[in-house]
Amino acid sequence: MTTWTGENRGNPTDQLVIGSMDLSPDSPQPGDTLTAVIKGTVSDSIPWDGAYADVTVRLGLIKLLTKQYSMTDLLQGGERNISLTVDAGGDAAMLKPGDVQLTIAVQLPRSVPRARFRVVAHAYTATDDYLASLDWDVNLIG
Repeated sequence: MTTWTGENRGNPTDQLVIGSMDLSPDSPQPGDTLTAVIKGTVSDSIPWDGAYADVTVRLGLIKLLTKQYSMTDLLQGGERNISLTVDAGGDAAMLKPGDVQLTIAVQLPRSVPRARFRVVAHAYTATDDYLASLDWDVNLIG
């Protein structure tokens, strides 16, 4: 049974237009690595240097996490429990115009409560131009 839903909150005019996203495993558990595969289309070259994502994780109305992540740090493994890889359409320096596939892997803490979480991520370029926006509902209850 799939225990997550995701929604592209972006616009057709975004520099990264998201076509699909998938989370695995379908039924994540505390301690698992939760992997998001995002496929989309990039309109212009987008350097990673200076690009960032604002991420908020909520449990009901309670904000558990509000953090800004550097895309360069994520690509270089500079974050302890989260990483970003570019599987197609770019490299460690930039996203290139055309089709792209990005993979985000998050190591869920073993102590994470069995609950329903809402994860919202807004990505921006180094010049603060809107890049993309995603909204996930992840259920760790079952």
